[in-house]
Amino acid sequence: MDRKTEENGKAGNLLADVSNFEPRSVVDDRSTLLALRDYLLKDYNLLGAGDLLLIIAGGRPVGRAGLVASVLAGLAFRENDRVFLHYRIVVPPTEDIAEARERFWNRFKRGYQQLSGAVLEDDQAAWFDSRVEIVPAPNLRTGSVIEILRAQTERTAVIVTEAALYRDEEVEPYIAPGAAGPLLSEDLWVPQLLALGNAAVPIAYDQHL
Repeated sequence: MDRKTEENGKAGNLLADVSNFEPRSVVDDRSTLLALRDYLLKDYNLLGAGDLLLIIAGGRPVGRAGLVASVLAGLAFRENDRVFLHYRIVVPPTEDIAEARERFWNRFKRGYQQLSGAVLEDDQAAWFDSRVEIVPAPNLRTGSVIEILRAQTERTAVIVTEAALYRDEEVEPYIAPGAAGPLLSEDLWVPQLLALGNAAVPIAYDQHL
């Protein structure tokens, strides 16, 4: 599996201009899994190196993370050599970890079964269980997520749920021309999410996450 070259990765702004994306919304497990499959087959790298913005709706964010992880679990360099050996699901500090883990596993197992056509066997479940960790962020600062990323080992898949909640005080909101301040909630969280993604991508490249 090839990583994007520097022209699509480490040079300049690391996230594509979302205004050029064609939105694709999915609201059920099957359409989500098919959309994720298409997304990966088109070789989009990390956060939006392409012309499609994939929007997964419905259910709790940590449950949707389970579906995403079930697709990532099927990626392999070759037989018995999985692309990802560890999974870290970052959740907000107020998340109930036990409940989050249950929601994650319910959707992960469902996605695995729909993709493979087989129930996740006990030994397979144990393998994944030992490699999945629900990680509560200590606070809602962007820097906290970045520190979690830096602490990960190679070939770890990191999924940050509710990523739009995190804030960096140095990031300015978007103010439309002629406006006195932000007009929409998106004017506040989109620049924050963009900044988080731009900070995360080079770490993912350098550490082979």
